[in-house]
Amino acid sequence: MWTHIYTEDTPEWEKAADRVVWSTEEGKSAPCSLCSGAAPLDAHGKQVLFEQSTPGLVTTIRVRLPTERRNETLRDVHLRAFWDGREAPDVDAPLGLFFGVGYPDDEAIRRMPSYPLGEGEKRVEIPTGRVSPCALPVSEEPDRTLICRFPMPFDAARIELVNTSAHAAGEIGWEVAVEPSPATAGLSQRQGRFCALYRREHGTLPHRDYTVADVRGHGRYVGCVMRMSSRGLDHGLRTVQRLFLEGDARFYVDDSKSFLCGSTGTEEYFNWGWYDMPPKDEVFAYPTHGYTEHTRDSEDHSTMYRFHVTDSVPYYRSLRFAIEHGPEGEIVADYESVAFLYHLDQCALALCDAVPVGSTAHHYRSEGVVARQTLTRVYEGNDQVLVRKVDGWLGVAGISDTVETVSGRAEFAVSVPPENTGLRIRRRYDGAWQKESATKEPGGSSVVGAQAALVTIDGEDAGTWRLPPRHARECWMEDEFEVPARLTKGKASVGIGLGSVGDVPWNAARYWVYAYSG
Repeated sequence: MWTHIYTEDTPEWEKAADRVVWSTEEGKSAPCSLCSGAAPLDAHGKQVLFEQSTPGLVTTIRVRLPTERRNETLRDVHLRAFWDGREAPDVDAPLGLFFGVGYPDDEAIRRMPSYPLGEGEKRVEIPTGRVSPCALPVSEEPDRTLICRFPMPFDAARIELVNTSAHAAGEIGWEVAVEPSPATAGLSQRQGRFCALYRREHGTLPHRDYTVADVRGHGRYVGCVMRMSSRGLDHGLRTVQRLFLEGDARFYVDDSKSFLCGSTGTEEYFNWGWYDMPPKDEVFAYPTHGYTEHTRDSEDHSTMYRFHVTDSVPYYRSLRFAIEHGPEGEIVADYESVAFLYHLDQCALALCDAVPVGSTAHHYRSEGVVARQTLTRVYEGNDQVLVRKVDGWLGVAGISDTVETVSGRAEFAVSVPPENTGLRIRRRYDGAWQKESATKEPGGSSVVGAQAALVTIDGEDAGTWRLPPRHARECWMEDEFEVPARLTKGKASVGIGLGSVGDVPWNAARYWVYAYSG
């Protein structure tokens, strides 16, 4: 689950963005014009499906593929879209991943409808198979027509199919539905251009997460389709060989070095679990998530989709969504994906200042200091694993900073742009949270109590910054607090106060202050 805190200053259109995008209320859509056709696609050929130089809104794209060499066409033919006169495509993705079906090979499924795991009485059969996606944004009809329903606003547009292979494709049919409404003029500049970003790693790098999306600017991440394949599958083994699915999914938002949301396995991000465990491991498709392809040829292939229909991930400065491959990122596999976003190139969050604890330049002062020490840590994630496994890695990747723990109050001052529309304060803290405050779970893990601080801006109450109890980790971590514009707009500087009121003292090594714009 992804959660996001909107402030009282968040524009209403942004708070309602998910509802507006997926609204199906009747009578609100303008009549659509259709641009349709059918044509074969030569090797390395291109076919323009739709082109318009006036504002509009693409509401639906339908594509019908030939049955011959269908899985190769799904892999080799890309859908590309160019918005608002841009030279580079904002959409560039293989049809199979764009529409959520993968590259299922019906003949491979017939040859291997299942495979064995275990021996003797513990032997089980794991089914392979395919199923048509039935998500709200993309689906496949019974006649195997592919449909995309992502709304795509534009001031000018060109949509095309491109054959990336040296083999000709058969006849491909298409239909593009467009609302040619002047009311959509500038909409892509206000709410973001629709983007579909394709990435591929054959194979993945040890201890470096596979990157699904990495962008700078302002927008919303609304989902992805991924195909994950084994590398060096041993068909003679009767043990689980898809352990790459144990990798965590991690969102890094607005230049944060801590992931703000994660999972304990790749399959969990796609809202399911228990792969290689019958009867739970079977292909399925739902409106927001699905597991549409599981095939085996020389390797094992799994295609999954997850769409954030009511829980899109907003970002104001940057977004990086990455997935670990294997429990500690060590399993080499072949990954490819398409990430879907509504994106603006301009950032809406600017860094104003960085404040190390004790900074005289920021008039930092504190009361009730419990401890003050310099630590060298890495951030939670891959480097944390490497510190444990590789001698000297802490010296390579570690960040040294001074941590202050206070039971009283800390204050500092920062410069901000007067035109700001609110602030965000980010804190770096010690994930071990002073070990003497930790308690032990029955299983032996250290858990630390809740931290909390009363926040004031120039003496006015701004709310309580809370951090719930969690496992103690010897690494740097970050969290954030949102400050409303009513306390900051029109000011060139502000004084920030933090009064510790949690179960354990407040600790921090450094603060960053960002200002919203627009």
